[in-house]
Amino acid sequence: MILKQGMKIVLALAGTTAFAQAGQTFRPMSGIYGPYLDLSVSRPKVRLEIWAPDGRDVTVAEMKVDDRVVEAQYKKSARALEYIPEASLAPGEHVIQCRVGFKGTPVYKTGWKFRVLPNAMADLPAPTKEQDEALAILNQYRKGMGLPDFVSDRVLNFAAAKHANYCSTHDVIGHEQVPGKEGFMGVSSFERLSCLGWIGQSFEGVTHGESDIEEAVSSLFDSPYHRLPFLQPGIVPFGAGRVGDKMTVEIGTGNTEGFTVSPGPGQTDVPTKWDRLETPDPLRFHKGHEVPTGYPIVVSLFGEERNLKGVQAEVQLAGKPVAIFLNTPQNDSELTAAAFLIPQKPLKPGATYDVSVQGTDEKGNAVVKRWSFTTAKE
Repeated sequence: MILKQGMKIVLALAGTTAFAQAGQTFRPMSGIYGPYLDLSVSRPKVRLEIWAPDGRDVTVAEMKVDDRVVEAQYKKSARALEYIPEASLAPGEHVIQCRVGFKGTPVYKTGWKFRVLPNAMADLPAPTKEQDEALAILNQYRKGMGLPDFVSDRVLNFAAAKHANYCSTHDVIGHEQVPGKEGFMGVSSFERLSCLGWIGQSFEGVTHGESDIEEAVSSLFDSPYHRLPFLQPGIVPFGAGRVGDKMTVEIGTGNTEGFTVSPGPGQTDVPTKWDRLETPDPLRFHKGHEVPTGYPIVVSLFGEERNLKGVQAEVQLAGKPVAIFLNTPQNDSELTAAAFLIPQKPLKPGATYDVSVQGTDEKGNAVVKRWSFTTAKE
């Protein structure tokens, strides 16, 4: 199993006018925008993230496509101006121009271009029964952590299915595709999603060798690095694809802050052990470890203040400490806002474990969590 994070594009929005103006103390925040590459879809979502850090209202929100004003909407919950074309855009270059103003501020402007390829698809297919099944399985995991359901996304489903098919066709496992080979869609997950009009950050997980979709999903979730994107709070888009024994998942990102723990508070039927391989290997720097270990406990901070520091953690059974391997941002270069508590030995079946984690975020705010979970009876 391998996990890869896509790119996030952050811009200063230095479009037709600069956002910082002389004498101005207010400056809007900006994030992702797009699409801006060559597209294989002709009705892409056009999106500009821009918001007021002090929460003030938007008073002007206008978007033009090829000098024509379109019915774009500013969605405060998404902090973005968005538009989906009513009809297919013609093949060729298209120019986007945006104007956004906040109460008591000038109107800020920016723009970009993208190109629709010949024979681009107007619409992507609806999810298959197997894709819906993967979503339902993962939403059961989300429920156990007290999180809202993932939402199915056609772009993510399509990209995941195409990459799973590529891996099956060539009997490979990984994130990259080779130009010229059958089924090639893009070298990286970022390229594959971008050509479908995806805007923003994403995570891709791949796995192989499992006998059915439930086992494939659990193999991804049970592995601590792969579990992290599944722990995102809020509404998060999701897609999956499986061909033969090859499976790919694509996970978008939300903008909700929070601190998530897995297994969740009060969760029952938690597995007692973990014996799978993961890349990167979370046990790579722990000497003397044996497989299987106990089921990994994962905690992660989400939001703008994402750095987790000074982590201290303990797992107890009936008031007695349980030996764990602890991965934190201080000893694991793959982590910035998360920690893994991996019991050194399999957990006891039908037992209730108490967990405590404490640390600080990058501003020094305390991050503290104490909870319990119960393992499955064997």
